[in-house]
Amino acid sequence: MVERVAAEGPSLGRLRRVALAALFCTGLTVVLAWAFAAPQNGSCDMPSSAPAWTTAFAWAAVATAAAAGVLALIGLAARRWFIALLCFVVNPAALIYMLLSTGVAC
Repeated sequence: MVERVAAEGPSLGRLRRVALAALFCTGLTVVLAWAFAAPQNGSCDMPSSAPAWTTAFAWAAVATAAAAGVLALIGLAARRWFIALLCFVVNPAALIYMLLSTGVAC
């Protein structure tokens, strides 16, 4: 029994790093979404005219959300249910928040 636990030790360490990387990408997505949405004019009175630098933040947020999704799938395979659920809820919510901040729903 001890040999089995010792043999599973390194693989669990790698999976723990995958879970932490998924959380890091999710946090980065939230920060980038907030940075994108902050200068946006989301009101329906006038069209949004955000600075040009927000485009780079938008693409970076999409990339980190995709990376977090892939890492969450790996974590899901490793039975890291809470991490996967958190990634699959927070990342799309952050991207929808970014989209709505542009006034597209008006």
